Amino acid sequence: MSRSTILNWSLEFDLAAARRRAFGILPGALSWLTLIGLTILAFLVPFWIAVFIIVFDVYVLVRAVYMSIHLVYAYRRLRKMKDIDWVAQCKRASPDLSWEKINHIVVVPTYNESLAVLRTTLQALAQVDFPLSRLHIVVGFEERAQPEARDRAARLSQEFGTTFGTLLTTFHPDNLPGEKPVKSANANWAVKKAEARLVQQGIGIDHILVSNFDSDTVVSPDYFAYLTYAFITHPDRYHVSYQPLP
Repeated sequence: MSRSTILNWSLEFDLAAARRRAFGILPGALSWLTLIGLTILAFLVPFWIAVFIIVFDVYVLVRAVYMSIHLVYAYRRLRKMKDIDWVAQCKRASPDLSWEKINHIVVVPTYNESLAVLRTTLQALAQVDFPLSRLHIVVGFEERAQPEARDRAARLSQEFGTTFGTLLTTFHPDNLPGEKPVKSANANWAVKKAEARLVQQGIGIDHILVSNFDSDTVVSPDYFAYLTYAFITHPDRYHVSYQPLP
């Protein structure tokens, strides 16, 4: 006895996923097309390929010179600014916002960095030329890193708990809706917790600057004083972000 089977096929096409995949392929595809195309065209139109290569070499040279000039400029600027007393500059500045009102949240997201790495970061923060009472440090751990993370958080709280205006250790939960397990999600969670704590202390959010560091950042002693000066003297301070010179 024979029996026929009818198969029903359905095809689902995710346009958004296909678009993301196409853009993901594009850089590699362009690179290979350039290499293969130049090889083939070198036999068909060698003169124009030679012109193209010469123009491209000139472009690379100009870019290298451009970068070198700006690297030298940045280095000289860094050397010059390191000799300036930025706390004194803040005191002498007379903008509409006093530097004494400014507080800093320092976010240090971490996952599996060792206690020695985190301790070095906090030790550097403890040596900055800025009132430590207005530094609020939040070390953002991942909930999935337990129990080692809990132990590191307890050790850091014991060693640095009274060093700064605030020292928080937060634990970013897993599988929050709309989030991926990435550093920025951890930092976002940490900032919200720190901001809530400072608002409870009566510190307005208009007087808070947030610095998002790597877990192994060793900050310059002048960083927060200069950042404060740049903020209070900027004519449009609430619509800019600040990138360290290097």
